[in-house]
Amino acid sequence: MPISTIPTDATGIEEIRTNARHLLSRMLSDRAEIEERLKESGRIDPVRVVTGRSALDATIHATQRMLAMLDRIEQNDPVWRATNGHPRELHGSPSKAEVSVTKVLDHAGAI
Repeated sequence: MPISTIPTDATGIEEIRTNARHLLSRMLSDRAEIEERLKESGRIDPVRVVTGRSALDATIHATQRMLAMLDRIEQNDPVWRATNGHPRELHGSPSKAEVSVTKVLDHAGAI
């Protein structure tokens, strides 16, 4: 999704958060299945051997970080909370939360 189409209002952010949580749940389930199959077959994950974690572990971690950042942004920005995620209605320009959300989502899209 191009950054210009990523929503920064509360409804859009909640949709992103819900999708990310669903994806995280699926990745955690898939990781358990992959680890079991590797164990059963006596194989190892070469990426994990070299880097200390699998590619899926890295993606899970990035998703967890993104969710945590979205939660912190929402909790710590009084304008975001006071306007239910629509700060432009209050003062016409992006709030710190909107800018932060855009940066978080832009970074997440680059992962």
